[in-house]
Amino acid sequence: MPALLLAGEKRLLEMIARAQPLAGILDACCRLFDDLADDAVSSVLLLDEGGTLLRPGAAPNLPPGFMLALEGSALIGPAEGSCGTAAWRREPVFVADIASDPLWDKYRRLPLEYGWRACWSMPILSSSGKVLGTFGVYARRARAPTALQCNVIARFSDLASIAIERSSSMAALRRSEERYELAVDAAGDGHTDWIVASDTFYASPRFLALCGMPPETVFANRADFTARFPFHPEERQRVIDQLGEHFAGSTIRFQLELRILVRGEVRWLQLTGLCSRDAQGRLVRWNAATTDVTDRVRSETALRASEQRYALAMSAAEEGHWDWDIQRDEFYGSPRMLEMYGFPPDTVFAGRADFLARFPFHPEDKPKWEKAAAEHFAGRSARFDLEIRMMPRGEVRWIHLTGICQRDAAGTPVRWTGAVSDVTERRRLEEQLRLAQRLEAMGTLAGGIAHDFNNILASILGYGEMALRDAPEGSRLRRDVGQIVAAGERGRALVDRILAFSRSGMGERVAVHVEAVAREALDQLASQLPDGVQVSARLQAGRAAMLGDCTQVHQVLSNLMLNGAQAMEHGGLLRVALETRSYRERSLATIGSIAAADYIVLTVSDSGAGIPPAILGRIFDPFFTTKQVGVGTGLGLSMVHAIVTELGGAVSVASTEGQGSTFTVFLPRSGDAPADGAAGTQPAAPRGRGQRVLVVDDEEALARLAGAMLDDLGYGHDAFTSPALALAAFSAAPERYDAVITDERMPGMSGSELIRALRALRAGIPVVLASGYSGAALARQGGAGGVLRKPYSVMELALALEQIFGPHVN
Repeated sequence: MPALLLAGEKRLLEMIARAQPLAGILDACCRLFDDLADDAVSSVLLLDEGGTLLRPGAAPNLPPGFMLALEGSALIGPAEGSCGTAAWRREPVFVADIASDPLWDKYRRLPLEYGWRACWSMPILSSSGKVLGTFGVYARRARAPTALQCNVIARFSDLASIAIERSSSMAALRRSEERYELAVDAAGDGHTDWIVASDTFYASPRFLALCGMPPETVFANRADFTARFPFHPEERQRVIDQLGEHFAGSTIRFQLELRILVRGEVRWLQLTGLCSRDAQGRLVRWNAATTDVTDRVRSETALRASEQRYALAMSAAEEGHWDWDIQRDEFYGSPRMLEMYGFPPDTVFAGRADFLARFPFHPEDKPKWEKAAAEHFAGRSARFDLEIRMMPRGEVRWIHLTGICQRDAAGTPVRWTGAVSDVTERRRLEEQLRLAQRLEAMGTLAGGIAHDFNNILASILGYGEMALRDAPEGSRLRRDVGQIVAAGERGRALVDRILAFSRSGMGERVAVHVEAVAREALDQLASQLPDGVQVSARLQAGRAAMLGDCTQVHQVLSNLMLNGAQAMEHGGLLRVALETRSYRERSLATIGSIAAADYIVLTVSDSGAGIPPAILGRIFDPFFTTKQVGVGTGLGLSMVHAIVTELGGAVSVASTEGQGSTFTVFLPRSGDAPADGAAGTQPAAPRGRGQRVLVVDDEEALARLAGAMLDDLGYGHDAFTSPALALAAFSAAPERYDAVITDERMPGMSGSELIRALRALRAGIPVVLASGYSGAALARQGGAGGVLRKPYSVMELALALEQIFGPHVN
């Protein structure tokens, strides 16, 4: 989203800079916002000349009938919906529920008819604070905007303000220029002539017209003229003093611009005078030409204001500029460019060679820049377009350079101009996206492998558990079978890790007391750490909770601690810290981004060898490892990435070779964990009373295993490996079966599809859904009353049946 927003803002600012029609700019502004919004659309309302009505300016994605109904009815006032009230208050008005908010008492029927439930409006203010209109957002769900959405709405309001002011200034400038051209064409200069000896003062008709005097006006002398001349009050003494100094001096020519008041209107005149002096330098005659330059002055004022707004627009676009006059070897860099390159704001370059000698090229990218520049200067590329790295102040930054050469008639470059923008954040986001895509692809593969492996483990653990139950205590058989079961359990743990990485094992989210889980994990991991590794723990998060499950916290901490311990081959100190933090501004992390919110922050630091910069970008890739064969699986950090991303968090990595690494995990906080309840005792496995269960699993071994477990628990069963055959058997005698246990992933028909078909024959049949992908959400999706995570034990099967049978189980 940040990259799309920045690109869109840049396009809008370019449209503003090119003085494109206001309607098109506002339309593009709304379309950009709507593309970024989830279920909301935007509109721009413009204040009419009377200052009492808001009229539609742009709303490309709102129904035409809705906008037509607003024409002439969108008043400004203290209770005139979101937009009218925002313009009245000159502050944002965010209405979360139109149906109940009193601001919409007079208008709520219209938006509700079109399905709009919330309306958030931001006033569009000029640079002087004048209301220009409103930027409104309509949402279909009753809700308040998020902090991020508030910031985005404010940014779009600012963009609309720049566009409207720029359009107004350009229109005023065009009108002023037209008036000036007409004035020049229609009339010449005014003239005055003062003969000092006789004190005779003459003013031409054009001069009299410029001063707003009747054409028959005659002045008795210069004093009479001075007394009747329509000086601007702030100009009178200044002009008299400067003319007096000129008359008393020795200069011949005199130029002055001054303001006058003609019928209450301020006008600007340009006065150009010529003194005639005698041999002694005394003034004998004064002739002057007077031109009305009001339009020019106003145009210049408007142009300066327009240029200031253009400079602000360019500043908002975060671009720097350069200009190289090749023939004179004069190189100019804008303040923003100097800032990006790490130069002081007053930096001046002796020429292009001086600039290149001081430019902070990244050593690996300088040849790339030189080649692209040579190609462009040779005429083999129409535009210079390049992204390279530079190192201002020792920090690696990415910049995007675009430039073009102006050439003479012979094709020789005479001038080179261009723009530069800092794209470091965009490149980081792109790298994060590429990493996420790689992880998603590997996760899909890993999830499929884990599912098939689960079926194998189900047979090993199920039959192993049954064999272990029957093996004599202390016998070799019991010991050997116990080893098989233990190996199967390790395999199940590995599958759990793979599923966590693939995000297929995500269950229901609950409030997790992170510090309690962290303490438990630290206790369990203490015995697994190599000799010589010391652990220093500082857990200060209190009862702060996150939404997830305990296993996720355990896996994140375990993987980070084991990763840090393995990085310290000769021992060292492993620091673990847990605390709460609040952030008020968004920032980027190595993985994900840190929003303005409250977080539970887990930090794991080691004193090992550190991570080389060359591989830092790959450490979260699945199966990537630098450890020796047999040490680690390469899944640890990729699992951390998958879990933290699933939780909506972020990970930052800081590492220095030879000093160690620090991993900081940001987990979104969700209030506090509830108080601990009393621990319950594990009941004996509940048994059945002969109920008949229909078992469906495409793996024959698993179907037989489930049947054997059911027999041991006191149930009857019919087992099928084909969903179609199971459905046919059930269709022949729906009342024969008291419950159904079905696998989810089967060829031809999934478990969820089978459940729907069985329910069509007998609506109330109890169902347990078995799958390698656990979670109540999966059960609800398939319509099952319970869910079994493969591989499952006899106890887990008994409890699942107890859940769906309730009091009918003994």
